[in-house]
Amino acid sequence: MESVYLWILPMFHACGWTYPWAITLASACQITLRTVSYPHIWNHLINSGVTHYCGAPTVQIGLVSASEARPLSRPVSAIIAGSAPTAQLIGDLEKLGITAVHVYGLT
Repeated sequence: MESVYLWILPMFHACGWTYPWAITLASACQITLRTVSYPHIWNHLINSGVTHYCGAPTVQIGLVSASEARPLSRPVSAIIAGSAPTAQLIGDLEKLGITAVHVYGLT
C-alpha cells in the first residue's frame, strides 16, 4: 500500500524538522497545506488516501473537534510532537481511526 503523507504546517519543531525530507526520501506522495484549515484537512483525510500526518496537540484538538470529523474508513497515523497529548485527545483520535504517535517533547 502506498503511503500518502499530509504535511499541514510549515517546517516547525512540533511538526518534525525532518518530516518533509523523510517523506521525499521515502518516495511517498506528499500533500502540503500552508495553513491549518480543518475542512481541507478532513477533505484530504477522507478523500486523498492519507496514511500519515503530523501536528502539535493544538492542531489535533481542532481536528477532533471539527464539524467534519468522522470515523475514517482506513487507519491513519498522527505524529504528535511538542507537548504530550492528553489521554482524552488520544482517545478522541482513536475513535476516529487515528493512531497517535508521540515522538518528542517541547524543544
